[in-house]
Amino acid sequence: MKKTKPKKKAGGDSRAVRGANRELKTVALSCLTGVCVTFVILAVVALVMTFTDLPHGAITPITIAAVVAGCFAAGFFCGKALREKGLLYGFICGSILFLLAFFSELLLVGDKISVLLLYKYIIYIASAMIGDVLGVNRRRKVH
Repeated sequence: MKKTKPKKKAGGDSRAVRGANRELKTVALSCLTGVCVTFVILAVVALVMTFTDLPHGAITPITIAAVVAGCFAAGFFCGKALREKGLLYGFICGSILFLLAFFSELLLVGDKISVLLLYKYIIYIASAMIGDVLGVNRRRKVH
């Protein structure tokens, strides 16, 4: 009689798949958190602008600060949850948020692609990477 080897399940190692799913979910939720933080900051600024006269030159720095805060929050929560590879996951979070903003701007405004796009990308990924590294290296509370 021939001995047959037991067949492996399709999909490979289930732990690796679960780990990848966990990472994907964490990155997605972190990016959603970053979008929410940016939205809340911009909503508060819009509310302030309805009651006060902000100079036109102040709008750009405020929006940059809101984006930096949102990307930092996305990176920080991703790093805090995954506890590894801070620069890589920060780069991924920043890139996802940049692509979301880029395609939204392209659809709504129809801006042309310029050198400023590179500066925006650097701002997005740098703040997300810094947030992710700080989230990974944050010490946990010991009870």
